[in-house]
Amino acid sequence: MLRAVTFLLVVPLLALGAPAPRDALAHWGKPVDPAKDCKFEAKDGKLKIVVPGGKDPHDLSAELNAPMNAPRVLKEIEGDFSMEVSVGAFAVPEGTAGGTERNVAFWGAGFLVWGDSKNYVRFERAMFRRENQEPCYISFELRKDGEFVKFGTPDDGVLDPKKGAMLRLKRKGSVITAAVSEDAGKTWNELKSLDIEMGKKLHAGVVAVNTSKADFTAEFEKYSIVGAKDDQK
Repeated sequence: MLRAVTFLLVVPLLALGAPAPRDALAHWGKPVDPAKDCKFEAKDGKLKIVVPGGKDPHDLSAELNAPMNAPRVLKEIEGDFSMEVSVGAFAVPEGTAGGTERNVAFWGAGFLVWGDSKNYVRFERAMFRRENQEPCYISFELRKDGEFVKFGTPDDGVLDPKKGAMLRLKRKGSVITAAVSEDAGKTWNELKSLDIEMGKKLHAGVVAVNTSKADFTAEFEKYSIVGAKDDQK
């Protein structure tokens, strides 16, 4: 009798690996860490940049001929743009000292519009320590050809050191406008605009500056940028 033999073909199940999660840092842009000692952590729509303190400052002051070591995360942009971000509150660390020839301990977190190492705009929630002064303020600065065109001072607006701040920065043609809000965007303090030609193609994003001997962590969230290269169709 012919016996029917049934062969069971066993096909091993292939474990289909889950697709790699989208790089959360890509939402913010490309990290730039000239000193190669900072940390970038992007998660759940938030970004932390940890900037170590020490003898060598993580500054971005072309006029001082100091190392341009402030870490930043930038996107390529062309033409007009608009961006917003929320910067978390940070306190002045105790016992800190300055690391630049200004001998001022400074911390800043906010926006950077970068033409090149001599031409750029900084717009930050900032604090510094000098003698018994520890102001928290909005710092709006412009360098042109390696020199200051506009200084950042508390005259642009004093901020509550216990609150974070939302920053908004726009470019239309040669005009750059800036505004800050301490109530989650309900009301805005508009700063005097800058009229400066920086070229059509730039890089823009967030930056963290630390010229003290203490470590500093800048925290960002609710980031949006319209006009970045990967946003264009």
